[in-house]
Amino acid sequence: MAYTNGPEVKFKADVPLAEDLFSGLLIKILSGNGRNQIRKIIAYDKNNRTATVDAIWEPLPEPDSQYGIDIAFPGIPQGVRSRSIRLAVHALEEEEIYQNLAIEVTDEDGNRQLNKIIHYTGGEDRKATVKDSWNPQLSKITSYRIITSGTIATAYNAHILLDPLASTNSGVYEGLEIEVAGYYPNPGYVSTPRIIDYDGVLQKAMIASNWDPENLPSHDATFSIGHHVAKAQGGTYAFVTVPDSDPPLDIHPEEDEIEIRLIRDDEKIHIKRIVKSVTKKEGHLLLIVNEAWTLGEEPGSNYTAKLIKKGIISGMAMIGTSRTITLANHHINSDTLRHVLNRELKLIRGPGSEPGSPNSETREIIQYNIPYQVATLDRVWDRGSFPGSASVYALLAGAVGDEWDEYIDSVEVNITPELSWEYWNGNGWVGFKTGEKGEHKFVDNTKNFLIDGTIKFIVPQDIDLTDVSGQENIWIRARIIGSDYGKETYKLREVVAETEDGSIKETTLEPSKTSIQPPLIVDLKIYYVLQESKYPRQCITFNNLQFIDQTDANKTDKKRFKPFEMLEDRDKTLYLGFSSMFKDGPIKIFFAAKELSFVEAEKPKMVWSYRGEENWKRLSTDDATESLVKPEVLTLQGEKDFSVLSLFGSEQFWIRGALEEGWYNEMPVLSGIYPNTTWVFQAETIRDEILGSSDGEANQIFQFFKYPVLKDNEKLQVAEVLTKEEQDQIRASFDEEALVEERNEDGEVIKTWVMWKAVKGFYNSTTGDRHYILDHATGEVCFGNGINGRIPPTGIDNIRATIYQAVVGGEQGNVKRAEIQTLVTAIDGVDAVINPTDAGGGANTATLTQMYRVGPTQISHRNRAVTVEDFEWLAREASREVVKVRCLANVNSRGEKETGWVTLYIVPNLPEQETPQPSFELRRKVQRYLEERCANAVADLRHIHVSGPVYHPVSIAVDIFVDSIEKVGRVEREARTKLSGFFFFLTGGSSGDGWEFGRNVYVSDVYALLEDINGVDHVENLDFENNGIGIEEVEVGPDQLMASGKHTINIKIK
Repeated sequence: MAYTNGPEVKFKADVPLAEDLFSGLLIKILSGNGRNQIRKIIAYDKNNRTATVDAIWEPLPEPDSQYGIDIAFPGIPQGVRSRSIRLAVHALEEEEIYQNLAIEVTDEDGNRQLNKIIHYTGGEDRKATVKDSWNPQLSKITSYRIITSGTIATAYNAHILLDPLASTNSGVYEGLEIEVAGYYPNPGYVSTPRIIDYDGVLQKAMIASNWDPENLPSHDATFSIGHHVAKAQGGTYAFVTVPDSDPPLDIHPEEDEIEIRLIRDDEKIHIKRIVKSVTKKEGHLLLIVNEAWTLGEEPGSNYTAKLIKKGIISGMAMIGTSRTITLANHHINSDTLRHVLNRELKLIRGPGSEPGSPNSETREIIQYNIPYQVATLDRVWDRGSFPGSASVYALLAGAVGDEWDEYIDSVEVNITPELSWEYWNGNGWVGFKTGEKGEHKFVDNTKNFLIDGTIKFIVPQDIDLTDVSGQENIWIRARIIGSDYGKETYKLREVVAETEDGSIKETTLEPSKTSIQPPLIVDLKIYYVLQESKYPRQCITFNNLQFIDQTDANKTDKKRFKPFEMLEDRDKTLYLGFSSMFKDGPIKIFFAAKELSFVEAEKPKMVWSYRGEENWKRLSTDDATESLVKPEVLTLQGEKDFSVLSLFGSEQFWIRGALEEGWYNEMPVLSGIYPNTTWVFQAETIRDEILGSSDGEANQIFQFFKYPVLKDNEKLQVAEVLTKEEQDQIRASFDEEALVEERNEDGEVIKTWVMWKAVKGFYNSTTGDRHYILDHATGEVCFGNGINGRIPPTGIDNIRATIYQAVVGGEQGNVKRAEIQTLVTAIDGVDAVINPTDAGGGANTATLTQMYRVGPTQISHRNRAVTVEDFEWLAREASREVVKVRCLANVNSRGEKETGWVTLYIVPNLPEQETPQPSFELRRKVQRYLEERCANAVADLRHIHVSGPVYHPVSIAVDIFVDSIEKVGRVEREARTKLSGFFFFLTGGSSGDGWEFGRNVYVSDVYALLEDINGVDHVENLDFENNGIGIEEVEVGPDQLMASGKHTINIKIK
């Protein structure tokens, strides 16, 4: 029984069959669980399409996950033609092995082109034919790579190879538990992992979890699956056997941290592990290590083992640079160099040793300069904190068994170069003056580039520009003036060759350059210190779009300024600047805001302020926008102490709105801000219209000549005979307009007209109250009965409307933005007008057919919204523009269930649009109309929400069979036209009456529609498409309407 924790991945059947096709390549998981994991493939089994990778999956990729494999070939292709390429000599020769894979070529200029292999001859020719021609602008092709991707069948992290007596039927053990007994180092340990896959050909079982590294199946372990019991084949996983030495090695892992290094074929160190326990057996040591071997690189006979005891040398560092550290004096010489070289160094206290710091990680000493005690490391120190004189280090590597092979450090060779550092002064190269007393105080801490260090000097006053290698700059140079960095050496080599005539000795002179050690600069940094400060000519700050000159403040001693200034606001704030002060009276500003939803408990509330003489002051406002959540008018009152303030680079009269309470689920969006704005209506003004004559009876009814009548715009008077006391009482209680005297040519009073007041009902009216009720929709005026409301006195033509406005125009009043630009009647102080947004809400008078439908419902609801049906019919009556409506009770503005709310979804009469939405004006008109006719508990809390519908697009996939090819084009066009019309909300459906809210649609509804097309033989495979999945029914929500989607129509010849 063999086993491994090495992870594997199994591909689907579309992967090419070739042994080790993917070995050595990288695989990346592109989707699903485990996405973005990258592993190296170390083995590929073409028989079961299973790739073994170099590390476990964490987590396991899911079946059907997408993957990508990059097959990169070093070297160059053998030849490239217009639509083919001959692959390199190490490409696989199996025919069609690379077919349908992507190939990317790179030319000598770095340009790339991606193509697809459509045919591969294989063999010695190795010719790949590609889909597209190669770009003629590509230069010589220097390399290529082949890319493959696909879908994973399965992936797993551990398996066990059973003995030859196990079943050869694949899948026979799947889902069963395998009991394994006989572990190392705990023989009594037993585990029962579950088998998730079984390959009968290989007799290999995949288990659901990894083996425990502390308890591994031993050579003589046994396993059982159901009634099958057998002896294990054994294996080595987390231990290694090494020969003991003479005298025997003294190893105590429980006391000392022992490291084993495995070297393969005289290469550099390849594997490192920590020894956990040691068992001596028959002249060998069985070492249990702390981590599993990488699959495919388990220790074998081609490895040499080195045992290292850690922590034998420590000391106080003197200084450290980018890749070096100067050690304490450990009396190292050429004979004891091995005690330092190739050891690992770790900072254990002081600068650089902080937990988590990159400098606390171990580094290997790769060179050591004996005279200067400078150790060169395999990695640079982190720039944040070089080790210093307070850093304590430990050299962790010390030999346990055989010493390392003797190694002579090249730095130990007696190299003593002498450099001259010079600069150009305009006339020639001049040497720097060295030493602390020199003019330039030049100091070279690199020992003439023998070690890492710094070079310090004062910049000469006479340094000047010069040209070096065609570049004019300020240059300094270092020139060798004595000795060198080593010279080439020679060694005699004698070779004895055996011939028939005897031995022949040949002597050759072999050169060696190993003693030449030129300096290598891998990191160069330049620092400077400014010794003489100068003020800048100008100092300007720029904050919040405003420049401020801080030059004088910068030059003045003990005076400071803020380079960065923030606004004083701590909440979301909107600033508005005006060129002149507001005059007395209300100022109206229209905000063309996107309508936003909000949570009632977190409803946003803005507070508006204006800039006074010294600070910001609260502004009296009427905010109909409800804090910018809908398009409406903000009305504010002008203040006398409004003052100019410089903000954002502009001096203006500023106001600001700040969010004081609540929160925005979505930030407000404005398409425009328009001051001096008011709402206008498409209406006709009528003056001095006689409504009729009173007969003194109770509950008299009169009617305006034109209607509907705009609310709060009419003035109604009744002619009465009053005493002087009654006239004075009316004038005292009301204003002068409440009583108007009509005189003849002689100035005599012939009639006294008294203003009456409109009320919603007579329930609070008394006998003497001059009240009336007006139905704005019908224009009817109703007076009281003498008990609840006064009866108008008897008279001829004694009831009149001095002024009122009647709605006219219908749909023609729905003008587009900026179409209104002139005033019919001049208004003092108004130069020009414009409508900043589209007008809406206008509808033509109902037809007779429509009235036949509306009439019975008016008898039912009696102009009061009580039931869901009442709300729907009254919404239609609010505007003829409403063609469809759906009312949902106890649903709030966010579409959530909430008692006391009513939500209506309305559709405007816009047949030219496929998915029309009601304008804000139409929604507001319907909402106000319903609020006047529903319970106060709903209207006063504004719990009526009017919105547009959600359209549910329906997509069809269908095969249509025709009997001749000539009919293909016409039938497809007619099918698309019929489907678009069938799903049109207004006139679609089987009856042509359109679709109602929440109406589902079925496949059977569409079959007859398509089969009725002239030339269609029959229809097959008709489905609704939902995210690529075919369904036979489309479910539509209660707030949704049907709409035509994207249709897939396949026309086939019978």
